[in-house]
Amino acid sequence: MTLRPFFTLAVLFVMPSLADCIDGSRDTTEEEKQFYVRTMDAVKAALPAAPAGWTLEDRTRISAPGSVCTGSGKLPLRGSYEVRFFSKDAIAKLDAIEAEHRKRLAALKQLPADKQAEYDEVARTSRDLDRQARKLMSTDKEQALKLAEQSKEMTKKAHEIRQAHLASIAPQIDALSKEQYEATKDVWTEVRLKVNVNGFNFEVPTGAETAELAKANVALRSPKKTLLAYGAWNRLGAGYKPVYSAGSTTRVANVMVEAIGDPGPAAQILSGLNAGAISGLIAR
Repeated sequence: MTLRPFFTLAVLFVMPSLADCIDGSRDTTEEEKQFYVRTMDAVKAALPAAPAGWTLEDRTRISAPGSVCTGSGKLPLRGSYEVRFFSKDAIAKLDAIEAEHRKRLAALKQLPADKQAEYDEVARTSRDLDRQARKLMSTDKEQALKLAEQSKEMTKKAHEIRQAHLASIAPQIDALSKEQYEATKDVWTEVRLKVNVNGFNFEVPTGAETAELAKANVALRSPKKTLLAYGAWNRLGAGYKPVYSAGSTTRVANVMVEAIGDPGPAAQILSGLNAGAISGLIAR
């Protein structure tokens, strides 16, 4: 799957909006704010560096939440961190394919010599009639309007010449578009890495298989996504549910690392994850 680079500010704190707080909200304590920043700093430090041939884009800004839902009880604070890795080679390959597609498309749309000559003559006549109409507008308005109308007819004819050509090459344009799709559909330019601390349930990706990766308690690898879950999790139908026990809000109960992209590059990137530091965040 082709993913073109685009940059956005990652959402850093996964928390219901105040409108979702049935029992209202409360300000976070100073201890909670320090815990959040400390935890996110540790997550950032544990993230892998960009492998050779890749660039790392990190627009995440760590900022402690100012409030939480009153009814959240003693669930620990949630947080998230996201970075993106971009393959220089894949982007260059995709750019080359698209440039070739534009070149071939432009050649297809070019009118044949005889039709181009006809088009040029009609367009020239239209321009001449229009200039004549403008000159006569102040002295012979009736004749000027007639010439203007003739100019419009010539413009319409020129447009019809071009549209007839486009209609004639429609099958070739469709074939070219399909060719480009086939050449780019499996080109991944990006791996998006998301880390959720004290998160929610997650579903098993389609086609996922269990794996032994980065010392995770649960590791799943699919054609489009790799998941690493640390801490206590229970299988729940088609997904996993985190296990939360009673405790303070300033603790890490679980961490989930999600790599979205081609499993090969994702595995290469995840090999640089400091798994010991991630699992070391979990409260024992």
